Amino acid sequence: MGTTGGMVDGSPASYDWRMKSVGDDWMGTTAAAAYVGLTLRTLYKLLDEGAIPAYKFGRVLRVRRCEVDDFIERCRIKPGSLSHLYPSTGQEDVEEGRSEDDDIHGDIDGDIDGQDRS
Repeated sequence: MGTTGGMVDGSPASYDWRMKSVGDDWMGTTAAAAYVGLTLRTLYKLLDEGAIPAYKFGRVLRVRRCEVDDFIERCRIKPGSLSHLYPSTGQEDVEEGRSEDDDIHGDIDGDIDGQDRS
């Protein structure tokens, strides 16, 4: 079992495809989806739309980790832009002199439509 010209049994001695198939700079689609926390289907949609650049090597799709990180940064929201997603605390109404009970039970003297029912 000798070596000739850096070859062992007809293959390069320094290359082992099992040790580094993708590396740290490249990710497969399954790894990229897990990295971002998305389903594989959603990742494919983002790749197809061009939101994340993808590269096709034969039948295999790969993405660069730095470009996935860039996508993550582009998705960052600005502070204060989510107020529409959480309900009012009622503090705004208290400052205006109203309470939550006014909205549910009518105005302060108990009548709902402004007419006295007595």
